[in-house]
Amino acid sequence: MTLTVALALLLAAGCTSFASGKVVVIPHRPNYEFINDADTIPINPVAGQPLSILVRIRNRADTNVISPATNLTILVYGSSGTGTTLPCGAVGNVTVKIPKIRGGKVYKKLFKDLLTAPLLTAPATRATRSLRMFVDSNCAVNETREDDNQRTVSFVVTAVPTPDLRVRFAWAAGAGPRGVLFNKTFTFKVVVYNGGSLEAKIGTVRAWANRASTPGCAQIADLIILSDTVLKPGKNKTLTLKDLKPPTTLGWATLKVLVDAECATQEISESNQVASHQYRVVSEPLPEFQLINHALIGGLQPSNRVDFVLYFINSGMLPGVINTVSLLQNSKGVQTPLSCASAAAPGAGWVSLPPFTKKLRVGGILKVTFLNVTLPSTEDASYNTLVIPDSGCLTPELSEGFLSQRGSSDTVDAFKISYTVNEGDP
Repeated sequence: MTLTVALALLLAAGCTSFASGKVVVIPHRPNYEFINDADTIPINPVAGQPLSILVRIRNRADTNVISPATNLTILVYGSSGTGTTLPCGAVGNVTVKIPKIRGGKVYKKLFKDLLTAPLLTAPATRATRSLRMFVDSNCAVNETREDDNQRTVSFVVTAVPTPDLRVRFAWAAGAGPRGVLFNKTFTFKVVVYNGGSLEAKIGTVRAWANRASTPGCAQIADLIILSDTVLKPGKNKTLTLKDLKPPTTLGWATLKVLVDAECATQEISESNQVASHQYRVVSEPLPEFQLINHALIGGLQPSNRVDFVLYFINSGMLPGVINTVSLLQNSKGVQTPLSCASAAAPGAGWVSLPPFTKKLRVGGILKVTFLNVTLPSTEDASYNTLVIPDSGCLTPELSEGFLSQRGSSDTVDAFKISYTVNEGDP
């Protein structure tokens, strides 16, 4: 019997994806998977340039399972070969060795100057190419899944060195400020990266506190800064933008930032110079508790019991007490959104931990463990487990305050762990 678990966020206004990932719990068998993206360095090379490859490979088995050493085959495609699945025993442009990996660990390796960027045929000045990467390409390792051993990375080859400025916010995807006071300015950071093959000046950076459309060159902005930093290929620079005024209207807003905002530099792509982030404009500072990660301890136990470890972060604006954390083993038939009253006294099927009484600082993480949670015994079926921090609604949060602006003040956020119990290897 196997158990597959995935994580998502169930917002009070409806089911919205927050984060995703799968944990396949089958002891004593390794499972490789590429996580994040494998990268070419530089991201977009000039034809004939040495090309380095950064890979991250993960063994998703239990921690006591060490995968055997294997190989990684890399094949260079034209644009027409993007995503083509390679067969076992495929021959690539290069094959490298991958060492043993302990379960739950990630092997990260930069293979320097491993390949040469493909040449172009005149009169072409640029072309899209792809790398197909295949770990355990001989299919020698018996795994729980074989379909996640391959990944495609696309890049642009240019005839002459060309810069490619990119921008992102200086926080992980899904993170960043959750709330901004309507009557105070705020500060944030962006990271500018040169993914091309020629140095380039960052130049003008423009920011908009709330903009739905993609900004263009030299458009009027809420905040403008100038940067004389010249980025060499593969280098990055963190910039701080201060005193941006948020909208005065409470609710959702979309922050946008544009680098090389005067379009002074001709680049490989102009579409990756914009970064966007959604945030809430609020009337008062409050904490905000979010489930950011989860794991199973030891896999599936007899009688369909599991031990969950959950990690909550305070992504709000003030420290706060998370109080009681409640978990429902099977949420089938439960109507959402949940009210504070139903969350405080949820009834049969719920498990609640003793209250946490210490304030969780902003950015602080709380580890919560549920032991001996019984899952449904029906096989070949999918279920949802609901998790609610501060299930009694004792601590006002940003999300609850935001919901009250919509006329739904008696609603609580819940987080969903989805899992499937099905036939499989013991």
